[in-house]
Amino acid sequence: MKIAIRRKARSRAGFEDEYRSSLREYAYGMAHRGFQDAVKALRQLNETLEDEIKRLAYAVHDEAGQLLVAVHLAVGEVALELPDP
Repeated sequence: MKIAIRRKARSRAGFEDEYRSSLREYAYGMAHRGFQDAVKALRQLNETLEDEIKRLAYAVHDEAGQLLVAVHLAVGEVALELPDP
């Protein structure tokens, strides 16, 4: 009878060890998948932000270019109206 009790205790301890091990593996897998999902979301956000920055840079560049051309033309017209030195 003592042998049977020892076997039960060993098998229960083995079961508990396997259970804990599988629980750790499951938790690790969940955390790893969550981390991968977060990295993927951050990469997408970064790409979106880079695209928006490019769009704004082009818009500012184009507007600044148009403004400079307008100023250049206005200065040219004013220069034509000036008396000869």
